[in-house]
Amino acid sequence: MNLKSIKYRLENFQPGVVVIPYNKFETDVMRYKEKYRGRRYGSNIRQRDDYSFISRCRDKVIEEYLYSGKYTFHRIGVIINPFRFAPKSAVLLFHYPDEVRVELRLMSGQGNTIYTDDIALKDYHRISVTGLENGKNDIALSLYDKDGNYLINRSIFVYINNVDDVSANPIVKSELKMQSAYKNIFVTGGNVDPFIINSNGSLFHVNHLADMKTAYYGVYPFAPGRFLWPVRRVNAPSFSNPHSALFYEMDFMGRIYKTYHFKKGIHHFVHLMPNGNFVTFSNSMEAYGGQIEEGHMEDIIVEIDRQTGRTVKTVYLKDIFGTKFADMVDWVHGNSLEYDEEEDTMLICMRNIHTVAKIAWSSGELIWFLSVPDMWKDTEIKDKLLKPVGDIDYSFQAHAAYEIKEFRGRKNGLSCYLVYDNHRLNRRPLDGYEEDGHSYINIYAVNEHEMTVRHIKHLQIDMSIVRSNARYDAGSGHIFNMAGCAWREVVGYRGKIEEYDYETEKLYNRWYIKDDFFSAYPFKWKSDDYNKPLGEIKDAVYECGDADEFIPVPIADIDNILHLDQMLDQKAANEFETADEMYFRKPFLEEGYLYYCTDDHSIDAVILKGDETNYIHDYTDTWQAEEKHKSQKYHCVLSLKPLKSGHYEIMVLVSGEILYTGCYIDI
Repeated sequence: MNLKSIKYRLENFQPGVVVIPYNKFETDVMRYKEKYRGRRYGSNIRQRDDYSFISRCRDKVIEEYLYSGKYTFHRIGVIINPFRFAPKSAVLLFHYPDEVRVELRLMSGQGNTIYTDDIALKDYHRISVTGLENGKNDIALSLYDKDGNYLINRSIFVYINNVDDVSANPIVKSELKMQSAYKNIFVTGGNVDPFIINSNGSLFHVNHLADMKTAYYGVYPFAPGRFLWPVRRVNAPSFSNPHSALFYEMDFMGRIYKTYHFKKGIHHFVHLMPNGNFVTFSNSMEAYGGQIEEGHMEDIIVEIDRQTGRTVKTVYLKDIFGTKFADMVDWVHGNSLEYDEEEDTMLICMRNIHTVAKIAWSSGELIWFLSVPDMWKDTEIKDKLLKPVGDIDYSFQAHAAYEIKEFRGRKNGLSCYLVYDNHRLNRRPLDGYEEDGHSYINIYAVNEHEMTVRHIKHLQIDMSIVRSNARYDAGSGHIFNMAGCAWREVVGYRGKIEEYDYETEKLYNRWYIKDDFFSAYPFKWKSDDYNKPLGEIKDAVYECGDADEFIPVPIADIDNILHLDQMLDQKAANEFETADEMYFRKPFLEEGYLYYCTDDHSIDAVILKGDETNYIHDYTDTWQAEEKHKSQKYHCVLSLKPLKSGHYEIMVLVSGEILYTGCYIDI
């Protein structure tokens, strides 16, 4: 045992508590990895385990400890940060002879976090806690029987001393005048890891995936404690900003449930449907409308089967709104979705056409839309445009529209919708309208029977140039301004959160955030959201979706490249010129997938030169149309699953020339 382990044990020494050492836990995790590890290839490329597989191995060890008989209420087991992606977390393990409910109270090491939790009735308890800080974190546990009778209590502590290394507080300053309606606020996107703050301005929780930062949209929360994590560095080449092609379904404890591949990328927002599927925005990559030659981005809505990762439904927004405004690559730029199960309708916010719309989800029919009337006066859908009653301030390049369902019945039967109005006109300028240096939180009351709209709230706020959202809290009557991106000239912070009174518009609280972000939401920690086991490892399907694939060279259709098979067969792989690192670098293999880093659109294809069959994946169906994205560097991913057994040398095709990467795979 090294000095670090001895110090760790001494700091956490207390009667009736066993803090399980990191090295022991990792050794036991490795035992499961080696037993159940998936396919390994003969290759000179680094190979690694899928994060979902690793989470299942960690979860199995926790379950093994829980049912080992070693840990009881009088000898509680503790594992700090068991899944390695939530540095302020821990799990407590104990068995009690009878089923008991647990009441928990935690006070963090610096006193910044105090919270209570209620854990459901059971006899084997694995309790997930977070909010830990450097120092002694005190945890009080009280047990109650199935009839609610008090049984026993005890207090323990968890000592940690290195959490600040990856958990620096992103809050620059807080200005607090009263107790906030939100005890915790979850913030995600921009250049920061997803984090949760306490209402006092301290850091409550953070998720950190080391080499796998999120895309700039942040994670996509879709259920209590659960979100999709889009990986920033693994993208789908496109005509514009490349979107994430790799996603992890994850919870706040850092458990990764499943790995998804989406070859066209998804972006901005995910909504969980009643049938368990995801609905989100994606990219058609198709050219239409005749105004530009490139394919279009951010212009479709897709429904994805959560079990298989496959797309089961696609809604083309051009089929609803026509192609009048299809004059740029991302002419729609959808950024939020909300499904209403009772009505079977979808509310959509679309930044680049200054529009919020409601459609019938099953049929795709447009029910109504809210937008600037002059934009749509000569279109076939102008009759579905809501007619203003009284003065209306329209929203420009808006984000995050949703219905305030608590207003139903309180506003004369009207439906009310909150829209974050960034009030920008840089993407689609409109004659007669100008920016005024502010953003707004707008609430509109819609009468669907009369097809009218009234403006019932127009809260002026400081300009947030992109991203951002707002929330209404019915219990307090407060509005939260989640301003994700201040002007770059602002010094000291890039984002802020503000809490206003709905009626008086009085500002109560303000939190300044060092970096920009995409969105923020109220949050409540609930241990029971994280305590269900992930399940078996053997034969589990934890990686799915539709990654790009190789096809045999003879059926490939590559422009200006004839007789590719003959070119490959003329000489050995190492006799071709060597590929520059800008084309192919930092490759790794994970399960049945090849990842490699490249400069945006620097290669035309990846080729596998085989003993019997040559395979290719062609990238020439897209090209970069925007100068600002040409300098991007990222990983692409290709599925190896369709390939025949054999030895393959990895080549790249650049401007008609075949180049050798020096890498090989034996399948």
